[in-house]
Amino acid sequence: MFKETKFYTFVDNGTRWTVSKGCGQLLEDRVLRRLGESLSSERCKVVKENLYRTVYRHRPFRGNSPGIYVKRYVIKDWANKVLARFNSSQAHREWRTMLEMEKRGFSVPEPLAFGQRWQETQVENYLITLEVMSAVPFSQATDMEKERLLKALAFLAARLQRNNIYYKDFQLGNLLVQRKGPEPRLILVDLHSARWPIILSREQRFYMLAKLIDSFEPTFSLEDRDIFLKLYAQEDPFFKEEVSARTVKSLASQIRQTHLKSRTVRCLVDSTSFAVEEERGWRLYFRREYTKEEVFEALKAEERASGVGGAVLKSAQKSDITLVETSKGKVCVKRYKNFGALDYVKGWLGHSRAKRAWVIGNGLVVRGIPTSAPMALVEGSRESFLITKALADYPRIDYYILERFKNPLDREGFLIKKKFINSFAQAIRSLHEKKTYHGDLKACNILVKEVSHGGWEYYYIDYDRVIFDKEVSFRRCVKNMAQLHTSIPWCITWADRMRFFKSYAQGTGLMSQEKEFLRDVLRESAKRIPVVMEPLE
Repeated sequence: MFKETKFYTFVDNGTRWTVSKGCGQLLEDRVLRRLGESLSSERCKVVKENLYRTVYRHRPFRGNSPGIYVKRYVIKDWANKVLARFNSSQAHREWRTMLEMEKRGFSVPEPLAFGQRWQETQVENYLITLEVMSAVPFSQATDMEKERLLKALAFLAARLQRNNIYYKDFQLGNLLVQRKGPEPRLILVDLHSARWPIILSREQRFYMLAKLIDSFEPTFSLEDRDIFLKLYAQEDPFFKEEVSARTVKSLASQIRQTHLKSRTVRCLVDSTSFAVEEERGWRLYFRREYTKEEVFEALKAEERASGVGGAVLKSAQKSDITLVETSKGKVCVKRYKNFGALDYVKGWLGHSRAKRAWVIGNGLVVRGIPTSAPMALVEGSRESFLITKALADYPRIDYYILERFKNPLDREGFLIKKKFINSFAQAIRSLHEKKTYHGDLKACNILVKEVSHGGWEYYYIDYDRVIFDKEVSFRRCVKNMAQLHTSIPWCITWADRMRFFKSYAQGTGLMSQEKEFLRDVLRESAKRIPVVMEPLE
């Protein structure tokens, strides 16, 4: 793979290096032989970090020259250590791929050095590349014409496939953009997942395109996605625009759902964002910005506050909710009491109601749905605790409506109320479009926050009965609307409620089923006890 004229190797402090001769001596003297010192110096900045890899940017030695990027991989498990022996580590694959991509004329960061160091407990791999001057991540290329960017993307996708390169992680997040005259130049990064089979199958071609358009949001719109597929069809004569585009978009939706499911349950294992530990007979799951000491601090604060009436937000047979102050600020602690033999068995097996809420809460965060974000779960056999971010400054939506719209409104007030109703309807529609069903969507479980420019954000709490990844059926939509109808205050009139329905249903099949839908909502509402809220004095 390596030409003798281009690379040389040496060993330093147990690390075997393969280095580009172009800048070998300078790189060797200033970085490679003083790697530990270099990475801890002020010249180095961590730009990305997870459990297995840390990426550093080493500032240039002169202000007008490019810096270097150092990727440090730590391999601890035996299976990947064995693979590393056969040059199959992630860092080595990326090193070889970058050299191959350079050879085929693709724009990639210049590979400078690859290093591997074996220790008793782990293997360390290093990949060093040259910074691409004046290049920015694709998401930051906002000053460039969208049409030119889409055309460049379509050309790159077709060119990769003509070269039989299967880049499984082909997405906007792995592309840099550099302006080169009027046309953007696209640079491929993070190439460890790229392969070059003898023949690229139809399924592999479609997967690459689906992976790419799945990454379009929020940089590009749905209309831009269609424009891209049309531009790509011009580059690939075998891509049948209508049929193939429909297949690619369907596959992109599947990729998105798989990705969301994976990220939803990631909170149950040790990962970049979450930690799992055993302590004092409890099993702890918590975000890494917290420590287990801070988690237990919140539990102690909840125990002290349980006798103070003002701190307890809710007390019921199966659970209590308490607002407490900690060194991390205010948090809500929900205590789940095991009630009956079934709850005890679930708690003993580690399948408590609290764990379900922990997973659901993180699922809402992953899907970009505003909520009281879960920070930690403490699970025991007799009781469990869910610690979430406190939203104490945001009122319940029913209280907000009474406070804002209880009095007769002038024209300006009427327009604000109309805007609020449309905004709320669109929020509920967005919730359902994300294939998320809240089984207890009453007004008391929705908080509202006023934002700039006269808008609102809506936060969904008490999410124990949320269901993901299924289309919200007609029946479930009826139930949600009945829950809202019977819990929204009196000052939202029948005309307001019809406005809410029309805003929610606009452009959907519900408009053609209006009478049947509204009849079913009223029938479902009749089964419920309406929450009659009087004006706040």
